[in-house]
Amino acid sequence: YNFLPNTKAFIQSKGRARQKNSRNYLFENDAKQELEKEASMNRAARDTTSSLSSQDKVQNDKFVRDRLAKYKHLHPYYPPPDASGGGGGGGRERTPIKLQDSIPLVHQFCTHIFSKMESDKLL
Repeated sequence: YNFLPNTKAFIQSKGRARQKNSRNYLFENDAKQELEKEASMNRAARDTTSSLSSQDKVQNDKFVRDRLAKYKHLHPYYPPPDASGGGGGGGRERTPIKLQDSIPLVHQFCTHIFSKMESDKLL
């Protein structure tokens, strides 16, 4: 994003806006309102009236540790040997599926399914 000093400069920078059915969107912020929001957020961040007590912090830390320990075996996930094609023999190790891999995997799955649906004229 390049800062433009005024609305006229913004409009002139948008050559495609002259094309039929084109649209431009201009977001303007009121500087005074933004400074007031910033001051309000700073006050809230410094307000200690809603802070946890030392005892609450210890209890919360224990809860988080216990919960992590309870589910630690779930991450990373190792698919069964027959599902992954590996680990069933030949000394191949199963490849773990980590949380950060989930979005690309879902995308790959959806792309595959939608391409099948499109080829079968189901869409």
